[in-house]
Amino acid sequence: MIQSKSVKTDPDLDHIYIVPLGDLHIADPDGVGGYKIIDKKVIYNDLTKKFNDMLSWMTENKNVYSILMGDIFDTALKSSIGNTAKALYDLDDAKDYATELLTPYAKTGRLIGGIDGNHEWRLHKDGGNSLVKDLCERLTNHLEEDKKVTYFHSQCGFLFLKVGNNK
Repeated sequence: MIQSKSVKTDPDLDHIYIVPLGDLHIADPDGVGGYKIIDKKVIYNDLTKKFNDMLSWMTENKNVYSILMGDIFDTALKSSIGNTAKALYDLDDAKDYATELLTPYAKTGRLIGGIDGNHEWRLHKDGGNSLVKDLCERLTNHLEEDKKVTYFHSQCGFLFLKVGNNK
């Protein structure tokens, strides 16, 4: 089934930005949340620092909307190309990290939804579970209906936007 979602922005806005968020590869040492331990200190990689700065900017600016575009998680499986031994987080911890990271922005109601990428699709295909669906549900907990984060199941959907006070 193809999902659809209608979004009405603040009537005072005359434009919006849509920022696609993808290829975060949470759990990969080089992805968002990646770190090294040097002299007993956790040092986050540059991508994590840049992503956190961008997420702060997105949260602070009410004309910035976003969609999760897949590969949010690295999702290395024994049967896949990825290396399960180098993963920094197991899948539950990766979901916890992503939830903590994205919740402040999701609460703004401007995180429109998400789709699976090929990394998440591996798990979905092999085990019938979608990490992005789980993440969307976690981010949606305790939000009003118009702020819910929609999971677009078939990696596609229709999005209807009304920007500002257009008629």
